[in-house]
Amino acid sequence: MKQAIFSLIEAECHDQQFDVNHLQSSLKISNAYLWEISHAHFGLPPRELIESVRLEKVIHHIGSGDHFAFIRSKCGFGSLRTFQRAFEKRIGIPCSEARLKIMESNHKETLKFQWQNTIWRGKIPAVVRNGTTT
Repeated sequence: MKQAIFSLIEAECHDQQFDVNHLQSSLKISNAYLWEISHAHFGLPPRELIESVRLEKVIHHIGSGDHFAFIRSKCGFGSLRTFQRAFEKRIGIPCSEARLKIMESNHKETLKFQWQNTIWRGKIPAVVRNGTTT
């Protein structure tokens, strides 16, 4: 079930309408069971799990030079403001500052890993470590 949850989130997270209700109904499981699995395997409530996968995708695109509105849309955030708030809340710096750090860094992968670690609260799931997100 853990893999099914993660795979569905990864496949659908680009859709701004995809949320916990869509996840639960698509998997045909109760909300309580979804919460139980999400907490047990990812250490996050389902809403934060979806947001984490979206932010994971943002990290891969942040150094691309693409406009933040494009990245926001591509990664499933409903508005630029929501995207910016989620990024700053979870990463700890504004996305514009993160982009500058990536562009100026000689250690891009180290920075990305640090931000990944922050997103997943120090417990990066194996499905992420194994490179399933893009």
